Amino acid sequence: RRRCLRRLIIPPDPRRPESPLPPPIPPSCPPPPVRPPRPLLNALERPPPDPRPNPPPEPPPYPPLEPPPDPRPNPPPEPPPYPPLEPPPDPRPNPPPEPPPNPSPKIPPEPPPC
Repeated sequence: RRRCLRRLIIPPDPRRPESPLPPPIPPSCPPPPVRPPRPLLNALERPPPDPRPNPPPEPPPYPPLEPPPDPRPNPPPEPPPYPPLEPPPDPRPNPPPEPPPNPSPKIPPEPPPC
């Protein structure tokens, strides 16, 4: 076991020098300002409500003046109705049959006046 552990230790590579430390800040420069950390809020604490009133909701858009064209194609025209096979009965009553002409009695023509 000791041999395995010794082999796992990697010796430092002499060809790669360790990275140098960053150069120290000269004393003439002031240290950068550090913001204090924000205090954590308890679960019961909440941020104060926004004093500004809520903006009014946007009004709904106006409907278009003309309805949009129907995207469906026009339906085919209806075929004309089929003519009836028999003519419909006449709703008027049948006229009375004409009487046969009466034979007029033969009357001699009147003589012309003299």
